[in-house]
Amino acid sequence: ALEREHTRARIRQLAFYDGLTGLPNRSLLQANADQAMAAAARNDEQLAVLFIDLDRFKQVNDSFGHPGGDELLRVVARRLQEQTGPMDIVGRLSGDEFVMVLAACDAQSAAERAERILRRLSLPLQLDDVQIRPSASVGISMFPHDGHDTETLLHHADMAMYQAKHSGRNLARFYSCEMDQSAQERLALENALREALALGQLQ
Repeated sequence: ALEREHTRARIRQLAFYDGLTGLPNRSLLQANADQAMAAAARNDEQLAVLFIDLDRFKQVNDSFGHPGGDELLRVVARRLQEQTGPMDIVGRLSGDEFVMVLAACDAQSAAERAERILRRLSLPLQLDDVQIRPSASVGISMFPHDGHDTETLLHHADMAMYQAKHSGRNLARFYSCEMDQSAQERLALENALREALALGQLQ
């Protein structure tokens, strides 16, 4: 019976937790975020979704190999866990992408928390004999203003994160509907250019 219990716990660990960092994976993160949003809706509270993407992670992998990249991800996971309150959620989506869900959090608090997270992440870290200072770009979306479900809020926070990257990295940006509009316009332009190329109209 003990062995069965151990096997069940191991299966659960593999199914719902990231093997490298021990954080909830995408499946568990989504389930926990759904519950947090349902609770926020019941209590008429706001909630913030932070999409966190490490800056220049590929360069770390190229310079220090995968063991160096893995160590950086583990350190980032620990530092993010240190910044979570008892009702908050943190998880790893994939690669160098992390998500935090901040419960009972308005926009001002989200901005302040994001700044604290960026400062914490940028503390020096020793890889081999080299000291590096990691940094990240953070996109923030707010429930219920920017969406009523996890998928929408993640998508909007992801868009805001790209805005932070384009604005110079090591920054946090809030989602705005203008981002959606400019993304649609960019897509339309790319499609029009592709079509014009295919029809030989750009020769």
